[in-house]
Order: sequence, then C-alpha cells, then structure tokens
Amino acid sequence: MPAPDASQVGGDWCDAFVLPDGATALVIGDVAGHDLDAAADMAQLRKCCAPTPSPSRKPPSKIVEWLDQATMQMSGPAMATLVLARLTHVASLGAHGILLGTGLREPRPDVSLLLPPGATLLLYTDGLIEEPGASLDDGLDRLSRHAAALSHQSLDTFTDKLLARARPAANEDDIALLALRTQGRGK
Repeated sequence: MPAPDASQVGGDWCDAFVLPDGATALVIGDVAGHDLDAAADMAQLRKCCAPTPSPSRKPPSKIVEWLDQATMQMSGPAMATLVLARLTHVASLGAHGILLGTGLREPRPDVSLLLPPGATLLLYTDGLIEEPGASLDDGLDRLSRHAAALSHQSLDTFTDKLLARARPAANEDDIALLALRTQGRGK
C-alpha cells in the first residue's frame, strides 16, 4: 500500500518464492527513505533476494548476513529492515537483528517455530503500526486486536480488512504486508 502522499515513493517490499531445495521463502523489507533512491535501493535488495542455489540451504540468519554485505556494495548508503522466513515443516525466521547497511558485523539470530494448523503468519513493515506521537506498543496492540478479530476470515479478506482497520490514521508511510496461512481450517 503506497504512502498517502502519492508524490512519494518508498522502499517497502515483499516477495515469496520457492527455493531450489523445495522450501518456500518469504521476505519482507523496508529500505529507509521515501524517494527515488529508496525505491532504487529496494529494487537492488529485492533482486539480491531472488532464489539462487547457493544460499538456499543455509539458515535465514546467514542469508541475511550475506544480504547485509550486499547492501554495502550498493550505490548509496542504504539502510533497511528485513525479515526472511524459510518455510519447510517448521518456519525459520531471520529476525530481531540490526538494520542492514550499518556496516556492523553482528551475528544475526534464527528463530524456529512450528506453525499449528490454521495459523496465520503475518510479515509487515513499520507503516502498519507506527503513528507519530504513539508508542510502538500501541500500534502492536491495535494490530493484535484487529488480527485476532479477523482471524476467521479468508486470507484475502483478512489482509484487506487488516490494512483498512490497523493502519494508523496519521500514517504517512508505505506498507508491505505478506500473510501466510497454514492448512487446517479450510480457508
């Protein structure tokens, strides 16, 4: 969803693809900025995330470390958030790390979780929860309430209504949203 000001472009993006080993990859990110440079850096980073045979069997943290090094070679000083999920029978997420593009070589954690039947995994960028003058906890609480209330909806309806209800009124950022529902509830 684009930012409310149509003249701005941004760096929010998401993608899903099948890796050469058969696992599914979900990736979502947000390059800092609302200009053509952010959009160009987003396109470069997104291209780096395209499936390749070499990193597909590595844990998400190692792929994110590799992507971080790739951002350092981009034309500008791009900084970005990114979550990469590698789905097999257990979801493995490269999450809770530092921004890409800082130049710091910090280890990145992997998180593995078993998604129960009918679970919805929601990946989103900051525009869905951030609002000037409000805490992130307020935005997360709002998102949690709306997601719980809509959890019985089909996935398409869930995402459409969640965007309409959870996006803060004062939001001036673009949003990328990627949702996956495991089999088990018939929706």
